[in-house]
Amino acid sequence: MKKRWFLLALILLTVVNLSALSAMVYRRWCAHCDRQACCAAMKGEKTLQEKLDLTPGQSASMETLHAKFKAAAKVRAVAMEKEQIALTQEMMKAEPDSTAVTAILKRISDSQAELQRQSVDHLLAQKIILSPGQQQKLFALVLHSCAMNPGECINQKDKP
Repeated sequence: MKKRWFLLALILLTVVNLSALSAMVYRRWCAHCDRQACCAAMKGEKTLQEKLDLTPGQSASMETLHAKFKAAAKVRAVAMEKEQIALTQEMMKAEPDSTAVTAILKRISDSQAELQRQSVDHLLAQKIILSPGQQQKLFALVLHSCAMNPGECINQKDKP
């Protein structure tokens, strides 16, 4: 009996961690764009276009790439949310099926890995559009804003 409760607690903690990770990934790579672009304009912050000194052609290409990425990421996020609901429903059963729980956890994990892969592919596609100097600026912004300060993202105030 203790083993069953331990397994159930382990699965529940895994689900919570996976949910937190997926929310963090979504906030870091997807949700920041529209909201922060709007907030940046209101606060007088530089946009990504201004920070990277994009030409009009580069800007249009970046917007097209971003629109495709955002649509694909949203589909992936909805699929992960459905899987998390299915997992919760399975765990709520009087006798949860550990095989079904494992299968759902695998699908959630696969979706998260695919979302991360899409994020990397998106950045690599952006890199192709940019000049070497712009690439350096972009990845410096990504490193500083997203990796070093996960609570903030690309559109932050320039520091002296």
